[in-house]
Amino acid sequence: FDTPKKARMKGAANFNDAMGIPYFYNNLFQYYGVSKQHSYEVLSQDNKLFDCCHHNNKVVPENRGAKPIHSSKDLHCVDRFLQDLG
Repeated sequence: FDTPKKARMKGAANFNDAMGIPYFYNNLFQYYGVSKQHSYEVLSQDNKLFDCCHHNNKVVPENRGAKPIHSSKDLHCVDRFLQDLG
């Protein structure tokens, strides 16, 4: 789900915790319309970098898109072969 919704959900949980207001996580998740599994994952992340975004985060390794067909070593060998041919 989007970053503003994640920030609002974390803000509401932090506010309730700080003020000692009793609440249930399920009510919070239902109010913001997000799944339990993803919400627990978001709330468990205390790192400030996770509050901004997930896909542009330097802590999370990039795993989107197609995997490269050839490694950089293979590409170097092909380049060398083409240079030798002329």
